[in-house]
This record gives sequence, C-alpha cells and structure tokens, in this order.
Amino acid sequence: KNFIDFVHPDDLPGVFVSRARTLDGQFEPMEYRLVDRDGKAVYVCTSSRPIYEGGEAVGITGIITDITEQKRARDQLNASLIEKDILLKEIHHRVKNNMQIISSLLNLQMDGIKDEHQKIALLDCQSRIYSMALVHERIYKSETFERVNFAEYIEVLANMLLHSHAGERAGIKLELKLESVYISLEKAVSCGLIVNELITNGVRHAFSGKERGTLMITLRGQGEKILLQVADDGKGLPEGFDPMKQGTLGVRLVHMLVQQIKGTLEIVSENGACFKVLFPAEF
Repeated sequence: KNFIDFVHPDDLPGVFVSRARTLDGQFEPMEYRLVDRDGKAVYVCTSSRPIYEGGEAVGITGIITDITEQKRARDQLNASLIEKDILLKEIHHRVKNNMQIISSLLNLQMDGIKDEHQKIALLDCQSRIYSMALVHERIYKSETFERVNFAEYIEVLANMLLHSHAGERAGIKLELKLESVYISLEKAVSCGLIVNELITNGVRHAFSGKERGTLMITLRGQGEKILLQVADDGKGLPEGFDPMKQGTLGVRLVHMLVQQIKGTLEIVSENGACFKVLFPAEF
C-alpha cells in the first residue's frame, strides 16, 4: 500500500496541503491520524523535508512520531479546564445571586423602618453589598477569572450609585476619566468598596446647600502603581480633617481598605474635596 492509504480519510486534505508546502520549502510539523491494521486511529506528528535530485524535489522524507497518548492526555486536560471554567462561572454567578437576595432582604427590612438614620444605615449596607456583587458579575461575564477590568466596573458602579441618589441629589453629574486597568479579584473587592464609599460620601456631604455639582473619578496607571481618584467641586472638608477621628464610618472604612491593598491615601481640600488612592499595580 501507498503511505497515503494509511491516512485517515478526514485528514487527507490537510496532508496533501502539508505535502505541497514541504515540497515548496515550507517545513511545518503536522498532526494527523493514521489508520492501523485493526482499523483504529493513531495520532501522529510528522516532521518532513523534501528529497532533491538534480536540484529538483523528487520526494519527501520525514520522521513520524506516535502521539496518541500525548493527544489523549492533552484532550483530558482541556476537558478538565473547560469543566473548571464552568464551575468557576457557576460559583461567581451564585455568589452574585446570593448577594442580591441579601440586598432584597434589606429592602424588605427598610419598608418597616421609619427612622431615617436607620434607613440610611441599611442603604449603605445595600450599596456595599452591590459593589461586591458587581465584582462577581464582571468576573462571570469576562473571559478570565483572575482579573477585572476596573474601568468598566467603576463606570457601572458610579452610574448606579448616582441613580440611587437621584431623588436627593438630582443636580450632580459624573465626569469619568478611566483608563483600561485590570486588577485581581481579591483587590477588586477592596477597591470596589473604596469607590463605593467615596462616591456615596461625595453625593451625601459634598454638595450641601448647592443645587448642582460634579463628581470626578479618575483611574490610570502611574508607573508601577495605579491612581484611583475621586474628587468633587463641593464645599470641601473642614480644616485639619482627620479621617480616623472626624470622618464618617465610610471614610474610616476607606482608610482601612487602602491599608489592606498596601496603598496610600492622600486627602486634599481645595475647591472641593479630593481623595487620591495610590496602590501597587499587578503585572
């Protein structure tokens, strides 16, 4: 029999193309199937070179390696990876759904509460839960489970928070300057809570006595660090403001979260308030 007679019928077109390229001087390893005496498919990898006589290619010589076991192991590994991806997607999806259930329970709890301070406390808890659930939603929708596009995350979270406060602060507008920055899942939860607290704090306190205002959020790479900045053109902060002594729970929480991500927090009060968080980038 001719060698071609042993090639699996489905792989013949590819073998013919590979042979033509080899004769043309394009040497490329190729994987395909041969059929053994028992009719079973054997996966092989071929490395071929043309045979020359009188300056002309008159045939092909090569090495054929049986890679059946290697191919089977590779296929099993790929199947395991696909299964792992499906399971991780399901986990993130369920975590997000469970957090939404908690948020709904808080909504039900608020219906029976008349004290405004208690309602605000529950609303704050609700927005924090949403900021964490959103991380899992972005992971669920992404192609990788290791990192989050934080610019896209901030845009969704900021608009949601502004919309939730539309009744009390209808004149506030967002100004977003966001570079495409990816951060780890673990860090994204902390950074998401930081963004949540700073936006909520700005909407609630920065524009007292003002009908209009702008909340500016910046995200960009800065060398080996990432800058996350939330600023406003509101009334600014009291002189000598100390977030750990005079700040709200939200501001104190920001201070602790910044330490958690090994970052630094700079607070500036000039033509409004500006919170600058600088933390290590991940490469």
